Amino acid sequence: MTPPYGQPPYGQPPYGQPPYGQPPYGQPPYGQPDYYWQFAPKPGPVPLRPLNLGSIFAGSIAVIRRNPRLVLGLSALFATISAAASGTLSVLLTRHQQPFIVRSGAGTVDTVHWDVFVSSEGATLATTLIADFVTTVLAGVLAVVISQDVLGNRVSLAELRRRLRPKVVRLIILALLLSVGTTAGLLLCIAPGIWLWGIWALAVPALIVEDRGVLAALGRSRQLVSGDFWRVWGIRALAYLCTAIAAGIVGFAFVLLGLAVTGYSPFADLGNGNTTFGSIPVGFAVITGVGSAIMATFTLPFNAGVDVLLYVDQRMRKENMHVALQQAYSAQHQQRSNRPTGQP
Repeated sequence: MTPPYGQPPYGQPPYGQPPYGQPPYGQPPYGQPDYYWQFAPKPGPVPLRPLNLGSIFAGSIAVIRRNPRLVLGLSALFATISAAASGTLSVLLTRHQQPFIVRSGAGTVDTVHWDVFVSSEGATLATTLIADFVTTVLAGVLAVVISQDVLGNRVSLAELRRRLRPKVVRLIILALLLSVGTTAGLLLCIAPGIWLWGIWALAVPALIVEDRGVLAALGRSRQLVSGDFWRVWGIRALAYLCTAIAAGIVGFAFVLLGLAVTGYSPFADLGNGNTTFGSIPVGFAVITGVGSAIMATFTLPFNAGVDVLLYVDQRMRKENMHVALQQAYSAQHQQRSNRPTGQP
């Protein structure tokens, strides 16, 4: 009996667990040299074979180009929410007029306003957590689009909502754990933060694509990253570094614009020997927030694409999932070829 046209539900092949006895971890099957991988089918943004750095980066960009309305529209929405929340907190937490350290004419310290320091650093920490949380949630949303696009299938907004609805609560909880966990690891000691950022790199795609629980997704990510930690961490870090540099360049231009328009000078008291953390004007926060939202609209989906494609790549390397993906693509292609002319 011919199977119905379309993708199998999440959790089933080709994205489900490999059946018992399937050649699991390791290199491609015996007799399939790397030379022939260049002929692997490419129905979507990446060829259906283990990927290298160039394929992952190019594939992430291709996902945006192939699904511009859905991907950029969702990214713009999340980026605007993140910028608005971060800007509001920055303004509220830095509503102080006095400098952090007040010095006398002789250069001695007269007063230290620790509440100013705490509120300023709190604003920085809060904006970091918000950005991490929003980025993680967006990665989960786009995981549906990207995992389907690998096989050349386009996902509508209605289909996206249907697939995400039963997983929203788990995705939010996972995003909170990842944001707080990695940030706390970096603050307490850099090494734990680096380690968690690596072993949890694939947790979001695992939760969405395989329909796992929060703790199960974290464990699944660690399983997939095991043995390839520095490769996964390095590719992910390079992607985030590239987008951070691009965002920094654009963001700096908007900072200069904000300073020029509002006349805000965060270092106004330094000439008197004081150390200041000045209040952030609303106008300055709005201008820099607009710049942040514009840049994040393009950088967030790229980073999300890298994470999801790393997940797909690790499963192809460790579980030979490229075989199942190629079989699924061949079945779809055959069904389309056998359809009478004129049928959708």
